[in-house]
Amino acid sequence: MCLRFVFIILLFHSFLGDALQEKHYLHFKFTALSKANTLPEFSAEAVADDRQIIHYNNEDQSWVRSSLTEDDWTEAPALPPDSRDWFIHQMKTLSNCTNTQCSELHVLQRIIGCELKKLPDGTMNLTVFDEYGFDGEDFIAFNSGTLQWIDKNPKAKETKIKWDQQTKRNELLQHFLKTCMNWISTFNNMKKTPPDVHVFVRKAPDDQNKQVLTCLATGFYPRDIKMNIRLYRNIIKDQTSSEIRPNADGSFQMRSSVEIDRNHKDFYDCFVIHSSLTEPAVVEWEKHYLHFKFTALSKANTLPEFSAEAVADGRQIIHYNNEDQSWVRSSLTEDDWTEAPALPPDSRDWFIHQRKTLSNCTNTQCSEFHVLQRIIGCEMKKLPDGTESLRAFDEYGFDGEDFITFNFGTLQWIDKNPKAKETKMKWDQQTKRNELLQHYLKTCMNWISTFNNTQKTPPDVHVFVRKAPDDQCKLVLSCLVTGFYPRDIKMNIRLYRNIIKDQTSSEIRPNADGSFQMRSSVEIDRNHKEFYDCFVIHSSLTEPAVVEWDGNYADCETESQWALKAVLITVSVVLVLIVSYCIYRRKLLNGGQSSGYGDRTRREMRTEHHPSHKGQKSSYDVENGAKMSLHSDREEMSSPESKRRVWYFKNGSSPHTNISGSPRCEQLVFCTS
Repeated sequence: MCLRFVFIILLFHSFLGDALQEKHYLHFKFTALSKANTLPEFSAEAVADDRQIIHYNNEDQSWVRSSLTEDDWTEAPALPPDSRDWFIHQMKTLSNCTNTQCSELHVLQRIIGCELKKLPDGTMNLTVFDEYGFDGEDFIAFNSGTLQWIDKNPKAKETKIKWDQQTKRNELLQHFLKTCMNWISTFNNMKKTPPDVHVFVRKAPDDQNKQVLTCLATGFYPRDIKMNIRLYRNIIKDQTSSEIRPNADGSFQMRSSVEIDRNHKDFYDCFVIHSSLTEPAVVEWEKHYLHFKFTALSKANTLPEFSAEAVADGRQIIHYNNEDQSWVRSSLTEDDWTEAPALPPDSRDWFIHQRKTLSNCTNTQCSEFHVLQRIIGCEMKKLPDGTESLRAFDEYGFDGEDFITFNFGTLQWIDKNPKAKETKMKWDQQTKRNELLQHYLKTCMNWISTFNNTQKTPPDVHVFVRKAPDDQCKLVLSCLVTGFYPRDIKMNIRLYRNIIKDQTSSEIRPNADGSFQMRSSVEIDRNHKEFYDCFVIHSSLTEPAVVEWDGNYADCETESQWALKAVLITVSVVLVLIVSYCIYRRKLLNGGQSSGYGDRTRREMRTEHHPSHKGQKSSYDVENGAKMSLHSDREEMSSPESKRRVWYFKNGSSPHTNISGSPRCEQLVFCTS
């Protein structure tokens, strides 16, 4: 058991390592047949990263560029230093054939080229090779380091001796293998081709109540791709994949499918990751619908006896108000539709009556709990070919089970439960009501086209910074998107266009107007002045929205230093003015004579009003040195302006110096390293 477990871990580690390796290669493949009745005697091709780039044309006896365009490389790859005739001659020599047709089938194969693997640690692994196989077995291989051949088969010993002596040819092979790696770097196949992604639905072959939701990605290059169908951004299990298949133009395609319940009106999308994409591609299953939902309860102690709502594309647009017994527009505005949707032709009282009939209840309270539910409406799905698939329905459920459903075409009812047979017979005879239902379901589709919910609302994107709560030297950079519709959105904070890990997301939340918002945050070092931006993908946008953080927040440390200097200068000026004014007043009181000012001030403290500070008192006390304090009377302290002024003076700042000019300064504490 332990050995098996270790083996599984090693196997997984090997698989993971291969998955993380980026691989590029150029292979020349040659085949020669001794009996070529239907197949060509000689065939050859060059393949770069799974894509044929040139092949040998036997009619013209020349190499021909394959489906790639002139832009795919700057110059054609160098050819191995051996001709078609030389290769056929080697096949005949090994087969012991004369120039005439061989009696037996023999096959000589060759693969020569180079491979480059980029490992997860960033290092490069380079490999060059020239290998031959004969009649399905390894035969001989070239060692480019020693310029010697390695026999892989006892039958190859004679060939090894002969080819080891061909020094000139071996040097040419070595040179070709060296230039092979240079060519890979010039092959513009690295200009990757992004996939075209489509989502469509078809009816399940074995179950009427099921649908097959399919994602198709096609036209992509290189070959490797990851694709999943998601429900509310969660990958669905049990998907069926076609695996990756080649297209005629050298690109690739892949298809994934999953069965879903046809009544599931949830949010599905196709999520694709490919090396040609800077961000994953997300394609929503495009559908629009209007559903009226009704519920009636037999025992409604805490819940209402009757409830109803209309939902369009996942958004409640109207609901039933039991107090007023009327339909009320929900949070959407007048601009969201040109006219209100038509209501189904059945009243609240009719629906409650049906519940009582099915529950065998009288007009008094039922002794048992019963639930009658109904969903009526229409759906429009847009198919990949541009056509639209329309469906209208009216379905009932009773006590958690399917009960009865309306056939839009025949104006008849289909019983889904043995208990519904009596109801079916009764409702089939209600011709007038059934015609009204048919008319309502026809108008339902017309209303969907007028509902401006299909006019998607783009997000408002904001980037802002606040101080980290636990670390003064950290900042929290946040991206906020709000006001968008429909719900699905993808947002990331990036540094130099690379997505930052460990982002904290609020997930998608509803706004009061029916739109949505989302916030993502990440902690950054306060000294990082690099290029941050907020990258947003939404179906309302033709291109992703990119909002940069300019990084020009106010440096509160520097600003505070200037503020402190300004405060000190202001206080000094005010102090000089006050002292000068006090001296002047005392001279006036003493008849203009200069008496002992120091003795006078030792005996008493004089208080004067400064004209620039109405209601404030200035005191001068010689015993304590030249010291000033400002006090406000009780009335002035009640005003916000006076409170702010006192706060500034106590903190050594001037009321005329605005150190909170930048809102960021109130939040940020700048550290010195």
